[in-house]
Amino acid sequence: MPGLWAAEPNRLQDYLERIENAGVEQISQAAALYGEDKNSVSDILSIEGENAVITINGVLRNRPASALARYLGIAGASYPQIIQAVETLIKDDAVTTVTMKFDTPGGEVKGVDDAYQALARLAKRKTLIAQVRGMCCSAGYYLAAAAGRIVSTAPIHFIGSIGIVFAQVSWKKIDEKIGVKEIVITSKNAPNKRPDITTEKGQSIVQGQIDAAERIFIRRIAQGRKVSEQTVAKTFGQGDMLVAQDPDPDKPDALSAGMIDEVETSMPLFNQSRDNQPSKQEIKTMPGLKEAMDADPTVKQEVDALSAKQFENGKKQGIQAGIETLQAKIKKTAPYLTGNSYPEAIKSLACKVLNGESEFSALEGAVTVYDAQKESQSSQNAQKETDKTDDTPGQDQKPSPAADGTVESQEDYSALIAEDKNRLGLK
Repeated sequence: MPGLWAAEPNRLQDYLERIENAGVEQISQAAALYGEDKNSVSDILSIEGENAVITINGVLRNRPASALARYLGIAGASYPQIIQAVETLIKDDAVTTVTMKFDTPGGEVKGVDDAYQALARLAKRKTLIAQVRGMCCSAGYYLAAAAGRIVSTAPIHFIGSIGIVFAQVSWKKIDEKIGVKEIVITSKNAPNKRPDITTEKGQSIVQGQIDAAERIFIRRIAQGRKVSEQTVAKTFGQGDMLVAQDPDPDKPDALSAGMIDEVETSMPLFNQSRDNQPSKQEIKTMPGLKEAMDADPTVKQEVDALSAKQFENGKKQGIQAGIETLQAKIKKTAPYLTGNSYPEAIKSLACKVLNGESEFSALEGAVTVYDAQKESQSSQNAQKETDKTDDTPGQDQKPSPAADGTVESQEDYSALIAEDKNRLGLK
């Protein structure tokens, strides 16, 4: 159904606005750098021995990433890419484990179930793991549910936003103001073919479409997570995003709700596995430590000191890791930011990579295209110069008389006389 999205609303709105507000210059530069829309499986699939990774980032579409989206650094994976990756992996007997790495707000409804079914087939043949590395929402979580296990690499990642949204601008009042009137005629047996969403009946028809899509969405998640549809509808956020793991036992999170199985981190908040994690109520009523801290101020001081030390150690590790990551980005992007070797479009894309707004692979692709175009132009210019040189006599080329002894001009005649005098030693 066109116009239906399974995506976190804010990220989706930002994506659509950036595409819509792109200027002519940006569109032209995008076309020059990237050419046609691209749908290469190598952009999302990597294989190393027995292990494979499918990277599922950005707003998910049912078509190849456009040149403009790649230029703006907002190109996401496509469902056809994911299906092609699955087909490649099913044929590769050497691969035993596949990890899907997610950082996506979701995407189009159209095509998502085809990709889910492909991933479900893959899960029957190989170990399939979904790994959340930022955000795994809506259509992204739809796909993650096909995996046998869903893990988050940090407690602060967000999961959920389960549901369908339909958005359409009504121009009716503006059209009436300027004198435009739309006339719609449908065949007699299709009165609901084009509902008017400004009316209650039209909204009711669209609401039915949205609810039908959501029922399929919920059933797929229930199948993948091996829970009831009622559990998904009532405890999986009801359209909201849930943090992977909340340290407050009174707050809901994806781990306790059963939306994910584990939080993988070197600095756990507490026991990470869903299978072994105590319930929120059990955490609240755990005896021992609180009573000991209340009874003995020394115990409280020791616990506070240990907590502060762990926090500082973790902060230092995080800062150092951040510095190393930034240094690596600077080293990679510096050749494209300095000097005059590359145009502003390349430098702009390099800045986006440095700011974390775009992947380095997008910059590499743009540079490859630019270098190829530059080399081709240089070759053409060199050939033109060669052709020009072949057609033009050199400065030291001496005029020569024709076969009958005549010369073309007075200048040629004078030059020949001067040459003969010089040869004979005459002045």
